[in-house]
Amino acid sequence: MRISNPQTIPQSDGIRYWTSVIQARASTKSALNNILTNGSHPCWALYWTLKEDIDVHTLVSEIKELSGLAPSSSSGLGGGRIVSAEYTIDVNNERIRIFLSGSEFKRMSPAVGLIPESSIDKGFYFAHEIFSPDSILSFLRGEISRQEFRTMLQKARGT
Repeated sequence: MRISNPQTIPQSDGIRYWTSVIQARASTKSALNNILTNGSHPCWALYWTLKEDIDVHTLVSEIKELSGLAPSSSSGLGGGRIVSAEYTIDVNNERIRIFLSGSEFKRMSPAVGLIPESSIDKGFYFAHEIFSPDSILSFLRGEISRQEFRTMLQKARGT
């Protein structure tokens, strides 16, 4: 587990708050569950490191074709090949970022990430139990509706 130095972060409304980043890596859901629920510490970003590579370039094309969603940002290699993509999506006034990266991206392990952006006080307690890389990709492809995804987000927060 890694903990960053606390820092003061100013908000747009002039209020400042203290923040510290705790980075936890767990190989099982039960280990992560102990940190989040038993310790009463929500998370604001959840990344899955994948054992197998993903072809982000093909996924971006597939997602665009099936659901009409285009990435809000992406990184590529020569020849226009996309190796990472980020989607910023509003789900009923809730802004969510979804991150996809293949092993070609900065020579890192392939990953899928889920990050809520709407509010600092709405972290996840159960996202590791509700979401998976497959469910996130299903949402991006349009196989899971925004309403279903919103319900999943509420369950992930324990609300």
